[in-house]
Amino acid sequence: MKQLLLLIGFLTALSCYGQSNENRKSENAIPAVVDSLYREDQFYIGLSFNLINNEPVDFTQNGFSGGLHLGFIRDMPINKRRNIAIGVGLGLST
Repeated sequence: MKQLLLLIGFLTALSCYGQSNENRKSENAIPAVVDSLYREDQFYIGLSFNLINNEPVDFTQNGFSGGLHLGFIRDMPINKRRNIAIGVGLGLST
């Protein structure tokens, strides 16, 4: 039964086509024109939990030490092609 299902799956996969050649362009799909206003600004959110390893004998841990991190990073391109940039940001962590 397993071999029959494998054979049917293989034969079905042979009849499938991922792309048609009719609509295919000979040029690169990535445009050569760069949007001068494009920036990769980001908001970020993070969660963390700290666990203590190799604790002293008299130490007891009563749960997890959790943390929350959030902030914003602004992309500042430094060349004309805009492919090299510095990210400056502001965040809060607790």
